[in-house]
Amino acid sequence: MTCFFMLHSCLLVLLLLLLSVPPAHSQEYSVNGKSVPLNVYEAAQLVNESVTFLKKQDFGRAQSRLKSALLLDPTMAVAHSNLGLLLARQGKTREAIEHLKKATQLPDSPNLAFVNLACCYQSSGNLAAAIDVYKRLIRRQASLDEPAARHSRDVLAVLEREMERQDKLGSSAEKAKLADNYLADAGGRNFVRWADSRFPLKVFIEPVEGELDGFDSNYNTILKKAFYDWAQKTQQKVKFQFVDSPERCDIHCFWTNDDEKLGDGTEAGETELRFFGHAIAHVEMALRAKELPGDFPYTENAVTTTCRHEIGHALGVLGHSASAADAMYFTIPLADESRAISSRDVATILALYRKPLDFNSLCLDFLLSSENWRKFGLFIPLLLLLLLLLIYARKGKKKTKLKKKKAVSS
Repeated sequence: MTCFFMLHSCLLVLLLLLLSVPPAHSQEYSVNGKSVPLNVYEAAQLVNESVTFLKKQDFGRAQSRLKSALLLDPTMAVAHSNLGLLLARQGKTREAIEHLKKATQLPDSPNLAFVNLACCYQSSGNLAAAIDVYKRLIRRQASLDEPAARHSRDVLAVLEREMERQDKLGSSAEKAKLADNYLADAGGRNFVRWADSRFPLKVFIEPVEGELDGFDSNYNTILKKAFYDWAQKTQQKVKFQFVDSPERCDIHCFWTNDDEKLGDGTEAGETELRFFGHAIAHVEMALRAKELPGDFPYTENAVTTTCRHEIGHALGVLGHSASAADAMYFTIPLADESRAISSRDVATILALYRKPLDFNSLCLDFLLSSENWRKFGLFIPLLLLLLLLLIYARKGKKKTKLKKKKAVSS
């Protein structure tokens, strides 16, 4: 009996000890300051690991972590968002859109999910869908993040202008995608180009002094190669020569993260052309040193695509191609691949440079060329005065003929 009571007492003590230890599942977990279940906590840990792999360009491990996270929590918006971006970078646009759409429909969806979804639609040519996504994003940002909303409105304005341009072209926009070139979108009758005598064009790449966030010294090598790519593709119809002084250059290139120098701050590059008549006189090319916000680094492919595109503008392509396969399409792809200079890009440049420059444009180009100023500085003012007199004399002859015609008719 005593043994029985002793055994009973031991069991009772053991039971009390067990009851005093909290079960494992009652432990509290938090993500971003919020209490969450264990599966959500573990999913968040996997997402954090995936970001590390994304930055290292280790897509395989990043994708594995994200898929495991979604098995634990299928409603985790950030996991869908990051997986969508990862798939987009691999060129799997359809799969990317599905995950990004889910992300934008879930609570706590990151704003980048909307931005990347819109980019996927842009890259695939669906501007209407991209515009709709940005409108949704602006509505959700309006009361939360005014600077971000302002940036989104700037991007939306760019998309709407492009949509309006394509709507005006109507069915011809679809035909333009199939045509040999897109010269009509590159300026058409209001074309500009360099005078043949200017080649090889002198290019100055401004050295980066001090630290510039995101800049890699290899970017200048990429930029130079992009110039050589255009020369090679056009069989040296356009040629370039790199110089070490801005005073001697035709094209001035520089790297920056200043949004004011990059158009409306939504661009990876901005090229400003100065021209007289139809002749280009000088070009300022600003290139972004750091990609717009995101988890991926600014890869060499993205830099290459941007450089090729901006050089196309520097050569006189004022507009954009309607086909996403061309280097002069209006947006760079999310996929981590460089967009090649297509046969249509080359055909457009060749067609542009078959257009003859008029007499006045050639004269102004000669007179105002910095190279010619150095060679014939003393004579150019006299030549300029002579040109003005010739233009005035021509106008005088036209007025005289008009008066004679009026006299005859009366």
